Amino acid sequence: MTQVRNVAWGLGPGVLLAGPAHAECLGNCGYGALIAIVFGGGLAVLALAIFVMIKLRLGWLIKWIAGALVLALVIPPIIIGAWHNHKRRVFEQLDHAGPLPRLADRTPLIIISRGLGSCPPALERYVNAKGAEGVHMVTLWGGDGFDFRKPVRLADLRIERRTQKIETRVESYFSEGKEVTFTEERMMERSTPLTPAEREAVAAATDYLIIAQCHGDAELFDAFRDIPALKTDAERFDIVLAMAPIEKGSGVLSLLDLQFDLLDLWYVGVTRGFLFAGSRVAGDNSMPYDPARLEAAFCEQTDGTTLPGCAK
Repeated sequence: MTQVRNVAWGLGPGVLLAGPAHAECLGNCGYGALIAIVFGGGLAVLALAIFVMIKLRLGWLIKWIAGALVLALVIPPIIIGAWHNHKRRVFEQLDHAGPLPRLADRTPLIIISRGLGSCPPALERYVNAKGAEGVHMVTLWGGDGFDFRKPVRLADLRIERRTQKIETRVESYFSEGKEVTFTEERMMERSTPLTPAEREAVAAATDYLIIAQCHGDAELFDAFRDIPALKTDAERFDIVLAMAPIEKGSGVLSLLDLQFDLLDLWYVGVTRGFLFAGSRVAGDNSMPYDPARLEAAFCEQTDGTTLPGCAK
């Protein structure tokens, strides 16, 4: 009975004060005060429920309710996490990594989305290391108007020659009414669009494709979903890195017919939560390849040496 009296004494003032406090808040109080009053009202209702159960000798029910609440807090996150990780592991079986050719023995064309800065580090290092002689790249921005589910002529894409080299720049500024001139060496990056004739020549010479989604989306990456080997229930996925040969002289990208040497996909699916478990989205990407072998494919030159600035 002591417990009953204590609950009653605590409950009484809470119920009595709830009305005046609410009335005062309707006058002029902050949103935080309103939340506090609602929370206090909820505690008062909870205290009343406990009081009634104790009065009716239903103390065992309190334990069952507390146990159910603990289970609701703990079990759903475990279930959601396990199911999400299972879906991701099943999806990652679509990854593929076979023997990789040495790019120095190939004539590659690099196709990315938006900026190079979000590309796989090995690809970014390769492009920067080849800066002196330049690399041929296509940057997709979405809305390019190509249906990549059908063969697309490489020469119709916006091929650019990307270079990176140190240049000496002459700069000047005024100090106390006098012009001060100085020279400064800077690493300059340039992307020069090719002429139609140059695009035709590059397309005819290309015998290898390197594709990376990097950042953003485009029709090319959506078309990956129609590749027969990539039919999946996953809500969507990104193309981290894809490498595949094409026939030299064909000048055609036939995405659905490519035989990939490497295909690294990133699961970005969603598993909806329930009760006290929030939704799980995506997850860490597991690399299906040996990083050292990928680096060798990018960085080893025809004489067996390593391309300066390419290795990690």
